[in-house]
Amino acid sequence: MQPAFQVMGRHTIRDDAVKMYKGMKKDIEVELQNLDSRIFLTSDMWTSSQSLGYMSITAHYINAEFIYKKKIISFAEVKYPHMDYAIEEELVGCLTEWGIKGQAVHFDTG
Repeated sequence: MQPAFQVMGRHTIRDDAVKMYKGMKKDIEVELQNLDSRIFLTSDMWTSSQSLGYMSITAHYINAEFIYKKKIISFAEVKYPHMDYAIEEELVGCLTEWGIKGQAVHFDTG
């Protein structure tokens, strides 16, 4: 290894990653809340070999410069059993966390 390379500790790396995540999330929240267009959501759900359910939610939208954007706004484990109420709970929690209002959203499951 390069002797001039300074190795960072795992706590420093974790703290830097969390700080970067929070900054990027805030930027996306501001962009979503200031949209003049609607947000289209898609989701995908799958089950791991350990029978754990996971769901991702992607927001699709057109920004003020008329550029198509898509952002994964949630990737979470879904409570077992993976029935409609568990999926709904995760979806509503995601929309609440991001401050997305229902009238601006269209949803499609993948």
